[in-house]
Amino acid sequence: MPLKTAEIQDGILKHYFDKHNCRYGISNFSGCGYSETDVFAVTKSMIVYAFEVKISRNDFKKEFKDKKHKHEYYSNKLSSEDRYHKRPNKYFFVCPSGLIKPTEVPDHAGLIYVDAFTLNDSGRRHFEISVVKDAPYIHREKATVELLVRMCQSLTQRMIFGCALMTYRNKLSAQRFKQLTQ
Repeated sequence: MPLKTAEIQDGILKHYFDKHNCRYGISNFSGCGYSETDVFAVTKSMIVYAFEVKISRNDFKKEFKDKKHKHEYYSNKLSSEDRYHKRPNKYFFVCPSGLIKPTEVPDHAGLIYVDAFTLNDSGRRHFEISVVKDAPYIHREKATVELLVRMCQSLTQRMIFGCALMTYRNKLSAQRFKQLTQ
């Protein structure tokens, strides 16, 4: 059974919580000026990790067509005053084993392979996570308290509304508009 993005996101969050002291983590996060990322994690020492999950070759190739600016931004092609602003300390691509070759990954990014197998009769998957190419530090600035607060706000909104607050408000507006036009 092929891996799903949400399963990989959960596996990465659990792995980095257990093995890398990432005490603050969220999937599908954007906020405080950071680009939308599949998995966003912050260590106890306030180092920011961003993980982009890819489950197909086309998805990986599309990353560079649609988000070229993002990867120029992550590489050190910016002026010195912009270089450390709103970028993770480390950036990884995450995919099923062998989907992306280490040589295809930009210099500013790392690569993680994920394999899943089923344990016993439970039907629950266990994830084997291996860093194939370690990500270099893009910079060494620490995360801010503002970032952690925004992550908490986002998680709270998801818990209360089932989605981000703006998504919830947009759904309500669409429902009201539909009622008014009927």
